[in-house]
Amino acid sequence: KMAKAVRLTAQFEMVLICSESFYDDELFEGIFDKVVFFTKKTKLKQSKYYQFLAQKLNISEGLNNMIRLVKEESPDLIHTFCEPYVHIEKLLKETSFPVIMSDGNDFSGISFGVDKIDKKLKDQEKFCFESVKGLIYKGPKHVTDYYRSFGYEINCEELTWVDHTDEDLFEHQDKQSDEIHMVYTGTISKDPERKYCYYIPLAKELAKQKIHFHVYPIPYKPYKEYLELDKSEEYFHFHKSVPMKKLIEEIADYDWGLWIHAEDVSIRTTKDKMKTGMVNKMFSYLEAGLPVIVSDSRIYGTDFVEKNDLGFSVNDRDWDKLDKMISKYDIAVLKERILEKRKELSLQSNKEQIVELYNKLI
Repeated sequence: KMAKAVRLTAQFEMVLICSESFYDDELFEGIFDKVVFFTKKTKLKQSKYYQFLAQKLNISEGLNNMIRLVKEESPDLIHTFCEPYVHIEKLLKETSFPVIMSDGNDFSGISFGVDKIDKKLKDQEKFCFESVKGLIYKGPKHVTDYYRSFGYEINCEELTWVDHTDEDLFEHQDKQSDEIHMVYTGTISKDPERKYCYYIPLAKELAKQKIHFHVYPIPYKPYKEYLELDKSEEYFHFHKSVPMKKLIEEIADYDWGLWIHAEDVSIRTTKDKMKTGMVNKMFSYLEAGLPVIVSDSRIYGTDFVEKNDLGFSVNDRDWDKLDKMISKYDIAVLKERILEKRKELSLQSNKEQIVELYNKLI
């Protein structure tokens, strides 16, 4: 969406240099002026050990190709995404072009805890934070203060730019069923210890309240426990993943989008990340015209939802009261509010923020 926002300003020629394995023709159609791959798609059927060695060699060769391709383009600015950080580190050490770094699925240190990640990753992340000319992230401005508390010297330009909605994907359905339908899209786990994305307990609580719970896992994995619950529980629906456009069309039929994660600290879920994390799924819900229910342990998310009047927050202990909580809202009125707000939060309405940063650094 960042790339699309920049494209709509018509101020820059954009070249995408990436691994072919991460390129999606449909998703990126019409966005870039030029696309080149530094590694090709590979289909390895050998042992896991052979795959590991082959991938390691492919990554090393691919990164050298990446540097060569970047130098051939001689860009005014490089916009990179983490995680991982190895390609960003290499760009910073082997080229002199100004680099902006954006978070993809959040930064590693705040997700795991800077004091808990291994030294190599910590050193890589620290070097990148201290060497890039700009940072763009989904969280609030004070996200980087977390790193400064560990001695990181971050002195670059910074921009908070959430995922935003895309007006080209907007859907809206007025139809309402006699029963409530809620939807979650994103990461799930079959491991009860990863409580922030283990949704069996929530599904059972919602079923007791006769609330339909639809889950679209990304990526789709045929987890036995979820499939069995889908068969045995009429109020739980486990869907296969669908392309983004189709996903927005499907979930537009439902009533509420869920950004619910259990508060328990677990893998990639530190207390600090709970305070500052922002998800992309919320903007998919808004594109579908759905109000949002967010866990109150997600401090920045709760502030964002309540400030923009997008829905409400819920505590883990109150999952069994969701039917009573939603009964306080006129869903038709709330959805009308979403239609107004999602345009204000669109990439089309906020595109200039990124190019202002680009131009400043150039």
